[in-house]
Amino acid sequence: MMHPPCPPTLYTRAGGQRIRCSMPADVSLPAERYVPGHGRAPDHAFFAAIKAKCPPRVSDINWRSAPPYLFGFDLYAAGFFWEAHEVWEPVWTACAPNSRERALMAGLIQLANGCLKLVMHRPKAALRLLGEASGQVGEAGWPAGRVMGLSPIALQQEIAAFAGVVREAAVEHHEALEGLSDRRPGLDLVK
Repeated sequence: MMHPPCPPTLYTRAGGQRIRCSMPADVSLPAERYVPGHGRAPDHAFFAAIKAKCPPRVSDINWRSAPPYLFGFDLYAAGFFWEAHEVWEPVWTACAPNSRERALMAGLIQLANGCLKLVMHRPKAALRLLGEASGQVGEAGWPAGRVMGLSPIALQQEIAAFAGVVREAAVEHHEALEGLSDRRPGLDLVK
């Protein structure tokens, strides 16, 4: 189910309930989201500190103890797409090559990038990235079952539905894209 961004209390949906997701006690959201070409450059020291908390290997067994993975959900839910991508990259790198976990992370990164492109009013780029996200998440979904707290099959269906909404809005006109990222797929993390 698609849902609007989470309120400032930083909760995300999981199993139909809103739960505190992941924000470490010593970390808060950046003051403003970074959109390339607009506003100030992001605080790279902030992201370096978060990335440094990534375990050397992340898998379906230890994802709950990977702060960058979990914090990425808070960032994504609050509409910080560039930031979510940044903190998820070291998690992707820490996943085993050719694993379901690595495919899932690639899909999450592309999903965040696709939402960022919508904010930037670049629907063609958004659709391309959403297609890539769907493909990567689909790879993570075989065989069926949860991966790192997510259902890849359900997420792939949400991404496809969201891409359809984006495609329809892009055909209508540019104004129809305004705020569309607020209707992005929800990430239903089950801890």
